Amino acid sequence: MKYSCCKTLVVWLALLVVPCARAQVLQTFSDRLDELRGDRSESLSMAVDSYRELMGQSEPATADSAYVLLEDFAVSLTKNIDFNLILLRSGNKDRNTKEKKAAADYADLLYGHYFSVSRKNGLITIRPDLMRIQTELKDFLSPRTYAYFEAVQQDTNAGGSSAILDFAPSELAQRACFWDGFLSDTVSFLFREEAEQRREAYLEQLVFGSEQQPVFGENGLLNEAFRKAYLQVLRECGEGKTRETVGAYMELLKQNDYRDCPAIWMFRY
Repeated sequence: MKYSCCKTLVVWLALLVVPCARAQVLQTFSDRLDELRGDRSESLSMAVDSYRELMGQSEPATADSAYVLLEDFAVSLTKNIDFNLILLRSGNKDRNTKEKKAAADYADLLYGHYFSVSRKNGLITIRPDLMRIQTELKDFLSPRTYAYFEAVQQDTNAGGSSAILDFAPSELAQRACFWDGFLSDTVSFLFREEAEQRREAYLEQLVFGSEQQPVFGENGLLNEAFRKAYLQVLRECGEGKTRETVGAYMELLKQNDYRDCPAIWMFRY
């Protein structure tokens, strides 16, 4: 997940109320990032090395905030690098051995700099390998922040290459309940807003459906897959927004004989 400048702003505003020592560490790390070339892939590996060096004696809260700066830097860097896509395309099976090796060597170089190369339908995508960075920096981060990163990875694994619009209703129910449970265990942490956004995305899709996964069939009746998903939430989900919302929606559906109608269209939560 990308972190906007708004998240970085939150980090800097927080420095107004933290001890000077912590603020100094973050300022030093920020200065280090500013000194790095903004258009070279090796700058990301250098940024990770600086993170390790400066966070070695820091508290987890400081390391969490510094990670936000690191990820923001990684995303910005990726936009500015002129990656050699022509060379990477030389790795196609119809190329000769020399070209394939050159492409593989370049991909390995990018991997060493914490970038991942993916190919799909003839398109090559290069991204910062954030999951790998998070895993390698686990010992610096607070347990709750790393738990959030692991939960995001579970989201990715659950969906595979599918977009949320293609998720089956049962999977939407499972993921919405998962994030509700995750949030119920956390009073406050740096990435709580992102966790809430993930819960909301699954819940909204579960209640309102999509063109790919409509809540109601052509006959206007509630689709069986969604009925089962709603019952799954009421049966398995703990107390929280997901269970409360689905319970209210099911009551409205019952009042209208599980048929699509204007009263259903007006449902809000």
